[in-house]
Amino acid sequence: MKLYLEKLVVKAIIIAKTINQGVSGALCRRRNLNMDRRVVHTRHVLAVKDLDVEAAYYIDKLGFDRDFTAPGWEFLSFGMFKVMVGECADEMTAEATGNHSWYAHALIENVDQVYQEFIDRGATILSPIASKPWNIREFSVVTPDGHRIVFGQLINNAI
Repeated sequence: MKLYLEKLVVKAIIIAKTINQGVSGALCRRRNLNMDRRVVHTRHVLAVKDLDVEAAYYIDKLGFDRDFTAPGWEFLSFGMFKVMVGECADEMTAEATGNHSWYAHALIENVDQVYQEFIDRGATILSPIASKPWNIREFSVVTPDGHRIVFGQLINNAI
């Protein structure tokens, strides 16, 4: 399985480099570690059993936009929160990995409205919205494959 995941990551890197050739190339050539570094784009790479089911969930239930597709891949976004979903029909589901299926904590605006929108769309809510001691109001969802995401908003301009 480790070799399979390594191959999946290599494919993701090749696709990402193709998309961001100019920016990525310039950033990769930086050798001086004293220079300021800045991430200009990230995309979470997820393996799923059924690409069509998972992509439909992100789009229909969570309100993600389809950026584009490639054979065996869906590139989706919710504002600046980006995912790259790849079909791996013979692998275990994220749910089977237990707590390792948590993959993102996305800070958003209007968290209460987004929470209600997700409920109205029929998303599977894992934990209801609540204000947490770490000064974030948040809730979590789970996808059909078992990937778990937290959406939250800072309370009272907390760091």
